[in-house]
Amino acid sequence: MHVTQISHLYPGLKNPARGSFIEVQREGIAEKHRVRTIIPTVYPLPFTSKWSLAFDPLREKTGVERFYYVSFPRSLFFRIKVRGLARKMVRAVSRQKTDLIHINWLQPDGFALPALRALSVPILLHVHGSDWYKTMLNPKHHNCAEVGLFAADRIVVVGSQLKRDILEKFPALSGRISVLHNPVDTGYFCPGPARLQLKPEEGTRHLLCVANISKEKGVHVLLDAFHKRNMEGKWHLHLIGNVPVSSYSAAVVSRIRKSEFCTLHKPVPHADIREYYRAADLVVQPSLREGFGLALAEALCCGVPAVATKSGGPEDIMRPECGKMVEAGSVNELSAALDFMSRNLKDYKPETIAESTANRFAKEKIYAQLELEYQETIWEFQRRISRT
Repeated sequence: MHVTQISHLYPGLKNPARGSFIEVQREGIAEKHRVRTIIPTVYPLPFTSKWSLAFDPLREKTGVERFYYVSFPRSLFFRIKVRGLARKMVRAVSRQKTDLIHINWLQPDGFALPALRALSVPILLHVHGSDWYKTMLNPKHHNCAEVGLFAADRIVVVGSQLKRDILEKFPALSGRISVLHNPVDTGYFCPGPARLQLKPEEGTRHLLCVANISKEKGVHVLLDAFHKRNMEGKWHLHLIGNVPVSSYSAAVVSRIRKSEFCTLHKPVPHADIREYYRAADLVVQPSLREGFGLALAEALCCGVPAVATKSGGPEDIMRPECGKMVEAGSVNELSAALDFMSRNLKDYKPETIAESTANRFAKEKIYAQLELEYQETIWEFQRRISRT
């Protein structure tokens, strides 16, 4: 089967961690199908931070292509943007044979979904979390989101809470929406010795957070909790993630750089992140809202205990044998959990943590479910055609 994968996020040579899970998804699809990847990209203003992202050479060139469309800041001329995106996406998809379209992200990619209907091809919409929640914050996007969701033959979402939130808004979608967790390569993400050292002085424990420096990831809450518990000296906090240009990220980065017990690392390619998990004594996921939490699942598969927030996706991932869960946004609860784990790390067994997580999120299991979703998408498409 010829599958066309669509996503505005995809790794580049300069930004290898950006959308790396989409590249992993592509590899999984390619195990059974011919896959072609299309990357819709906003044409940026010159000399802005988005310029280098938009023209970052793609890591994979065979079967991966990019097209550019015009967007405007603050949702100005929003419908003109959507029409331009839809027109170019239809043109790009129709250039080659396609048996099924797998479109990632409700916003902005899914806004073009109604126009793709003209191609008479089954369409699976993959919602990841941030695309849904950001769309709901902007009234201008609500209608496009609704039309896009109902135009899909089948919808998969990465977490149970995300599914509940969508169905609360659109209960009529209940018959064609399923949870499909992000896959973990458990042959690679597994317990083992680390091949790198996280530097600070001998005897220091290492706390790792893999997250973009954005408000929804709760990094400011983590910094408050880390300093509140006076973990400095005993622990060193390592943060790995992209730093979007914003007043929030600037303030957070300034706080990190002022502390000798915190280090902000550059984004790490997905193929290398395992060594950071293995080198950590504890992983923390402080998000205020999270569709799934792939970094958390990968770290647990490596046998590293964790502290995570009840922010949506982590509730599907964490188990008592893996660590502690706290309310999202609570500095007091997060600091208390970090202190508890610091005193009880020896009670958390790497093999138990890894086995518990791997049994649920191994890529073989997730890709088998994806195959079933593809079949459901095709059947739903055929049922819809037969009714018209």
